[in-house]
Amino acid sequence: MPESLDELRKRIDELDSRIVSLLNERYRTVKKVGAFKKGTAGAIYVPERERKVYEKVCRLNDGPMKDVTLFAIYREIMSGALALEQGLRIAYFGSEGSFTHLAAVTKFGNSVLYQPEQSVKSILEQVASGKCDYGCIPEGVLLEGLDPDSLAFFSSGKVSICAEICGKAISVSDAASAVPRYFIVGIQSTRETGDDKTSLFFALPDRPGALFDALAPFKDEATSLHIAGSCPAKREDPSQECKYCFLVDLEGHLDNEKTVRLLGKLQSKTLSLVPLGSYPRGIAPSLEELAAECKKD
Repeated sequence: MPESLDELRKRIDELDSRIVSLLNERYRTVKKVGAFKKGTAGAIYVPERERKVYEKVCRLNDGPMKDVTLFAIYREIMSGALALEQGLRIAYFGSEGSFTHLAAVTKFGNSVLYQPEQSVKSILEQVASGKCDYGCIPEGVLLEGLDPDSLAFFSSGKVSICAEICGKAISVSDAASAVPRYFIVGIQSTRETGDDKTSLFFALPDRPGALFDALAPFKDEATSLHIAGSCPAKREDPSQECKYCFLVDLEGHLDNEKTVRLLGKLQSKTLSLVPLGSYPRGIAPSLEELAAECKKD
């Protein structure tokens, strides 16, 4: 005999009670993890762990719930966990409601605090000083904002890129494709996972063949790369040599021997070279693709 509507609703109420109880049990465990991290000075947000959690729960899902729904639920569960471990504050470029703000919320959820900033330098200052825990910066904005003062934060090791967000994953609107990627910057370095990317900034003289020469080390080490963007360097003195700046991603981690060799070769072919950080390969361009990728294994 089919269950009545009242009986089905009663079962939903019982399931809700169990869900809330299990979530609080998870958060009690999270608080213990947070206490352990504080005792060992461990990072609160761990991009390597984040990816594994999303992959795991997608593999566990046997429906009828869509993986995209499960992903969104766990984003908020993990956001609540971050807020319990430590009241995180995220600096982001632009204004409230902007694509960058939306990208930051997509990464960290609605349980943490957000702070708008109007320049790359101000975001880096907020993160390096500890006033904000992380910063979210659009790819193109980062490249144009990397003046000598901002680069010094990366070259001195005060900040580094520790995660990325693919632009199409943050919105159902095609307008998101105008900003293909966002970087998360923090004071931590990520561990090698075997599926990592490293972002580099380098400057070349404005002369024929300079870029061709700079690409030779990537061929020598059989390393794939992506030129994320380029722009002419700003000159304070008109007599200064003209040069072009490049933001480049390569496959691999800064701790990898192959990457170390490549950077050694690249150094002599550039006017300046600054590694910006290594991080796990970001989530797929769409949540549906992420779910499919997670289930390949």
